[in-house]
Amino acid sequence: MGWIRKHAPDYDPVVAKLNARTSKLLQMPLSVIEHGSPLQVAHYDAHGYYFPHMDSMNPEDSRVEPGLDDYGSYKVVGGYPHALRFLTLLCFLNDNFKGGNTSFPLAERPQAPSADELNHLAGGAPEVQREWAQRYRTCTEGAVVKPKRGTCVLFYSHTVTPAGLLGPLDGYSLHGGCEVLEGTKWILNYWIEIPQSHIDNPKRKKDEL
Repeated sequence: MGWIRKHAPDYDPVVAKLNARTSKLLQMPLSVIEHGSPLQVAHYDAHGYYFPHMDSMNPEDSRVEPGLDDYGSYKVVGGYPHALRFLTLLCFLNDNFKGGNTSFPLAERPQAPSADELNHLAGGAPEVQREWAQRYRTCTEGAVVKPKRGTCVLFYSHTVTPAGLLGPLDGYSLHGGCEVLEGTKWILNYWIEIPQSHIDNPKRKKDEL
């Protein structure tokens, strides 16, 4: 796994082109695209997979440090902001391998999972990991996306409140990487993060009273 900075003046000209194309695709200002976490590049060798997980966290679990600018107010973990990721653009960099689909196992449920169920399914308990390890060798549940070089999967990790603020996690976005059967899979993740002023966070509101 590697990280590539996506904001000036540190980025490479290739990254600048990627930012511009992503801005056009998502119809978002370039400044929004450049903020937050760097690009993540990851690869999976044969038999590698990634347990189903959420790309973000509940708004009430986010951490704010006073006295910093809006985007800089996130708790820094491992050198990078631990922010709320509203949107993920997951791109496939190659397709010369077998297996390695991306799965959204809850996508076809008639109702979204409760918060407790989502925490259980996305948790790291040994029994949950053993279950997912078995299921992700077949990877047929829910919506399954087959990798194709140069294509991306766009999904949202949160619901939106009637006031237009970032709301709770959307359980339908639980996703994981199916087992690579042969070869090596390469992906790139763009995460679009939301400034604290656009988040419906009850704890934050209470702290401001």
